[in-house]
Amino acid sequence: MRMSPVVNGVTRSCHIEKVAGANIVYTCPPPYIEGLLEKGNHLEFSNQIEEPVPKEIMDKLMKIPYFKKGYAEDGYKPEEFNTHAALVATAVEFSGATQAMVDFVAKRVANYCG
Repeated sequence: MRMSPVVNGVTRSCHIEKVAGANIVYTCPPPYIEGLLEKGNHLEFSNQIEEPVPKEIMDKLMKIPYFKKGYAEDGYKPEEFNTHAALVATAVEFSGATQAMVDFVAKRVANYCG
C-alpha cells in the first residue's frame, strides 16, 4: 500500500479511496498510515466500491498474467493459492512482522519482570 497515484497534481490513495463503502477491514502498515496522514488530509471518501474500473486501468491490469488469470471466472483453483508467488511473499512478510512484534513484547516483558 502506498500513497499513489498523482492525478492532476494531487496525490491520491486508490488503495483506500476505491474500496470506500465495502464491508471490509484493512490492516495497514504503519508507513502507509503515516503517508496517509501526511499527504492525504485532502482526501474525501465516498462510496466507490460499486463503481466500474475505468477501461484504461483494466487494459493495463489484464496485461499482467497473474491478474488476468485471477480475474477470470475459472482462473485459479483453490489449491493454487497457497503456492502463488504474491501470497507466499505476503505470508513471509507478515510472518516476519509478527515475529518482530512478539520479540519486541517478549523483550519488554523480560525487562519489566526480570
